[in-house]
Order: sequence, then C-alpha cells, then structure tokens
Amino acid sequence: MIIGDFETFYAETRSFSIFFLRGRITGVGTAYAKVNFSMSMYIEHNQIFVFLGLWLLIFLLPAFQSLFTQWMEVRADHLGATLLDGGNAQMANSLTILCEYQDRALEKSVGYHIDFKNEQEANKKDKKISSLERDSWFFRFLEFQFMPHPPMYWRVHALQTTETEWSIRKIKLWWCSRFRESLPN
Repeated sequence: MIIGDFETFYAETRSFSIFFLRGRITGVGTAYAKVNFSMSMYIEHNQIFVFLGLWLLIFLLPAFQSLFTQWMEVRADHLGATLLDGGNAQMANSLTILCEYQDRALEKSVGYHIDFKNEQEANKKDKKISSLERDSWFFRFLEFQFMPHPPMYWRVHALQTTETEWSIRKIKLWWCSRFRESLPN
C-alpha cells in the first residue's frame, strides 16, 4: 500500500536527519504525509461538495459582514442621538443635511467626468441623484444584504419613527425592517 506521493517520500528520505529530528521532537513522524495525501484524495473525490462549500462560504461571508457592520452603524446612530439635546430628531436632521451635501458633491464630481455631448444628454434626462429616496427593490436588497452601510433614507426613517433609547425591542424592529425592505414591493 502506498502512503503519500513520490515527491513527498523522496523529499523526506533525502533529508532523513531533519525528518528523524522532527519525528523525535514532535512525535509526528510520517503522519503529515498520510494526512496530506488523504486530504488531497478527499478533495479529488468530492470536488462538487468542496466547490459548493467554498461557494457558500464566499457568498455568506459578505452577508454576515454586512449584517454586523450595519448593526453597528444603526446602533451608533441611535446611541449618538441619546447624547444630543434634540435626540433622534436632531440626529435625523443632521443625517439629512449630510446626505444633501454628499449628493451635491457626487453630482459635482460626475460633472467633471462628462464631456459636452454627454452633458447635453444628461441635462435632457435631468435625473437628480438623491440618497434620501427609496430605490428599486433589487438595489435595496443589495444595499441591505451586502453593503457595509444601510441606505441613508432608511437610517433617517428609523431615527424619525423610533424612540431614543437603545433596547432589544429596537434590535428586533431593525431586524424585521431590514428584512422587509429587502423584499420586492
């Protein structure tokens, strides 16, 4: 019975003294070659499961990261509102002002990248960029499930419609609202 591949066996017999010392110090011996070979055989025989497992991991990691970073952002909004004299209303007003200035800066930066012909077409469309308006359900789904920050319109709405203190009830409300906003209209 062959245990391990030829290159591993040849490399270990060439450096027998190092191999002997490693076996004496760690008590491992040739177990590394056996484990390495059995793992490669497992991957070779279960390629579909390994592929699906890695794909699922690659897909779910950004979703979990988005969940936690958005939770921290919303929590920071509400806890910051407790420090203000105006509470949630003042924080919502501040976020609205910040959003308006951000939208103006975005329009200005887009204007630098448009040539004369495209500028005329853009003026005909006259579509104004606004982060305070609700997008289509697909973009909402992407923002709520994969982006690190929740949409600004939702953050402002959450501040305007809930009480000031942070509680388990507010976390449940945020979780349900996040799920509802991700669904089609």
